[in-house]
Amino acid sequence: MQLLISLPEMMHVIKSLKIDPDFFYRLLSNEITMTTSTLFSYLMDQELTDFLGRERYQHHSDQITRKNYRNGSYTRN
Repeated sequence: MQLLISLPEMMHVIKSLKIDPDFFYRLLSNEITMTTSTLFSYLMDQELTDFLGRERYQHHSDQITRKNYRNGSYTRN
């Protein structure tokens, strides 16, 4: 992972930390929340892929006997 930040952005962060020490923890908390959310979404998607035996948007070769849908289904009238 590579972090790209300019010097003015870094100076702004440092000044913000001096003014509000909790700023860093809120920033870190937000980043952890977003990362964990992305990770759990990926893990659930992989679990569904393993359960169904096919990738997202991939059709199963035996559509007639195998009726597992990724997003559910209903009969249309």
